Amino acid sequence: LLHRDYAQVVNLVDTISSDVALSKEEKAILFHLHTGRHDIDHHPDAHACRLKITFVLLDAPVDMPWNLTREAASYVNKLAQVSADCRLSAEEELALLNRCVVDAADPRREKEKLSVVE
Repeated sequence: LLHRDYAQVVNLVDTISSDVALSKEEKAILFHLHTGRHDIDHHPDAHACRLKITFVLLDAPVDMPWNLTREAASYVNKLAQVSADCRLSAEEELALLNRCVVDAADPRREKEKLSVVE
């Protein structure tokens, strides 16, 4: 994510939003963020950046290349290490957490092969 300049990623993400389908080029860029070396970036701020990107695209009909529940769980588990520049607002956290799989009866659990507690 931008050479691990997470604060810059958060600043740039605040400038985008969409409520329409992404173009092929936009999808390619989004999916590039979750391939190769980016896929193994487990830095606390990297989780925050992926969640911020998810938040600004909540109204867009797009499947994110990462698993929201896993990203949110990692973010919460590492919250004390997330830098102040990358912290999500309470509104952002709540909106994202409301979309996570937290119940064993949730039908998305099987689809995403999730355990309720990760």
